[in-house]
Amino acid sequence: MKQIQNKTMQEQDENHRIISATTISSSPFPSPDVLERYNKVKPELVDRVFNYIEKNSEKRWELEKELVNNQKTIIDNSHTRNMQKIKQQGKGQNIFVCGI
Repeated sequence: MKQIQNKTMQEQDENHRIISATTISSSPFPSPDVLERYNKVKPELVDRVFNYIEKNSEKRWELEKELVNNQKTIIDNSHTRNMQKIKQQGKGQNIFVCGI
């Protein structure tokens, strides 16, 4: 591909067409046509891309799992403390009813 330098816009239009396209995807994976172009540039690049995605997915899963476990521990500890307070408050509050 030739670079266009030092030409006016009119000269560029006469000699070349500049085409641009934008692709937006919500998938973590590149589209098949993009992967094919990556392979043409560097054959092992596609494997590297997938390895990168897999490692990041595994790391994210581990972090989410750890977060859930931490939240569960916090809730369990809070519940245990509350139950201990209730038991301590109940001590000494025995009510005796006597009938005469």
